[in-house]
Amino acid sequence: MQTNMRDVLSKVILVSLDAAAVFLSICLAYLLREALDEYFFVTHTQPLANYMGFSLVYLAVLSMLAYEGSYTRRYDFWHESRQVIKALSFAFLIVLSYLAMTKSVEAYSRAVIIFTFLLMAVMIPLFKNISKKLLFRAGVWRREVKVYGDDPFIIEEIFRNHYLGYVEAKDSEPKTVFVNSKGADAQKLRRIIDQE
Repeated sequence: MQTNMRDVLSKVILVSLDAAAVFLSICLAYLLREALDEYFFVTHTQPLANYMGFSLVYLAVLSMLAYEGSYTRRYDFWHESRQVIKALSFAFLIVLSYLAMTKSVEAYSRAVIIFTFLLMAVMIPLFKNISKKLLFRAGVWRREVKVYGDDPFIIEEIFRNHYLGYVEAKDSEPKTVFVNSKGADAQKLRRIIDQE
């Protein structure tokens, strides 16, 4: 499979899985609010369809994830999880602002909205962790890289972590290059940069 096709396919799959995580979080949040109804002062009467069709939640979350580089950059799991939390925080503010400005707060339970975002903070990283490793095994989530340097720890970290999806380049034009500057002189680094 060509590199460009792999990149496009992996992005489509990851965006779709993030959307699925949002959908599942909404459903679980709704069920949780229903289960806890007796502990709230107001009885929950809004139908599930209200939340499933609330497109702003999907749009805000996916847009903020894209803004934080979820579909263009490769982070390790914990770094990306922090980016996801940051994206969800901004998306949450967008949704609350929309509800306040349009005065449509009564159409949605605030508890369901809060539960949804809390669940997404768990579901989205979980979906990403499982899907990226499975996609790597399937040969989709892979990017050829070249590493300059002889630090075995760095090389092992780059290629062992399948969440990153890096594999050693077989050709002379890798998509990504890592340069370990430790112990390398400036002239050697310039030659590497010029070569790539």
